[in-house]
Amino acid sequence: MKTPSVLDSLRCVFRNRPMRFIIGLDILSWTTVSILSAVFIYYLVYWIGVSEEQASLVLGLVLASALVYLPVFNFLSRRMEKKWAYVIGMSVWVLVQMIIFLVPQGAVSLTYPLAILAGFGVSAAHILPAAMRADVIEVDEWHSGSRQEGVYMAISVFLRKLAISLALAAIGTALDRAGYVPGGPQPESALLAIRVFMGPVPALLLILAVVLASFYPITRESHRALLEELRRQREAL
Repeated sequence: MKTPSVLDSLRCVFRNRPMRFIIGLDILSWTTVSILSAVFIYYLVYWIGVSEEQASLVLGLVLASALVYLPVFNFLSRRMEKKWAYVIGMSVWVLVQMIIFLVPQGAVSLTYPLAILAGFGVSAAHILPAAMRADVIEVDEWHSGSRQEGVYMAISVFLRKLAISLALAAIGTALDRAGYVPGGPQPESALLAIRVFMGPVPALLLILAVVLASFYPITRESHRALLEELRRQREAL
């Protein structure tokens, strides 16, 4: 079988409708993770009032809890459609981020349980779009007759990094205009900007991800039928 050219591979990726959903979910999920990773320490230090060392511990707690939740999403993705497991994770995460926005200044005791709950969404962002991408690659194999994991991964990573770079640049500009003072007391405008980037902004991205995931076209039944078609194709070669 003729090896597809780079241009043919790119066309296959963007003509693959389910893949366009996955690219969107990947960008929305990881842009949210990156925004929170960048802003969370400012929120903890300047709004909650903890030391940078304590802030690092809270960030570590988010990541540790995300690891603990991985088996939960493995279980959910076997019990229901992957997209609904993802929607559950993102919906919980939206609520957590809005609560974080509303947390009173200096409420140190609330940061630890909220960090543990935030790990639920971070875990879903790590595992489920990747699992759904594997199904999408099989759709492409059915259409094109070849597996192109490398092309799919390269495009996903490139677009994700581009979106993250633009988002972080926008955050830096916004904080600067809000009067952020590195290492010093922050004006009310800077504190509000930090809280907005911890609450409404990531919540909006996650809501968009929930809506997009709800329309993701691959179901358990259609994927099972696709695998059967692929098996027949391979046997016919």
